[in-house]
Amino acid sequence: MPVAFHSAFHQYAELDKPVWTQVSDEAGNDVQVIAPQGESVVFECRVGAAKG
Repeated sequence: MPVAFHSAFHQYAELDKPVWTQVSDEAGNDVQVIAPQGESVVFECRVGAAKG
């Protein structure tokens, strides 16, 4: 269950290029989500989950 959410939006996504969503487990119960488009990162966020 998510208990914390921190996000940063760096730029608008271009409509003519694909945006890929990458999800990875971090230390503990956190999940890192990154959305790169080309050489730039459109947004990134960390979701903290409850232990259990």
